[in-house]
Amino acid sequence: IYKGIIMPEDIGPYYTDLQQEDLVTRLALVHQRFSTNTMPTWELAQPFRFMCQNGEINTLRGNVSRMRVREEIMRSDVFGPQIDKLFPIILPGKSDSASMDMVVELLTHTDRSLPEIMMMMIPEAWEKHATMSEDKKAFYEYNGCIMEPWDGPASVPFTDGDYIGALLDRN
Repeated sequence: IYKGIIMPEDIGPYYTDLQQEDLVTRLALVHQRFSTNTMPTWELAQPFRFMCQNGEINTLRGNVSRMRVREEIMRSDVFGPQIDKLFPIILPGKSDSASMDMVVELLTHTDRSLPEIMMMMIPEAWEKHATMSEDKKAFYEYNGCIMEPWDGPASVPFTDGDYIGALLDRN
């Protein structure tokens, strides 16, 4: 991951290995944006581990609150009492994008693919979608019981090195 609090045209000169002609990659995820609701800092520079985001997660306060409630009831035979070391899932004082990425990271350990996780967190407007398959509607209905939507308006590109994609939220 290459990050910089610099102008986009300065990334190549700043990271000189990007100038090498033999540099090959299977994918690239680029985020260019100026902070609107937080001061630019290295720790908030995007992309994060799995995603980046342009927009605003307007449901953030509720999403963070629900995740804190889930921490109280999370159990795992694999982790046992050490599951408490995972908490808090969402570190305080982070941006909406960083917070969302922390939840994505948790969910990658649940045998769901990254596209499934992203669809679970950023569902389409599916309830009255006339042409959507019943299977896809069932996916959204089921997962809506597990995770509330992270609604924007937002555009969210994502990758885990195997999958790459992007979603627009339903707003």
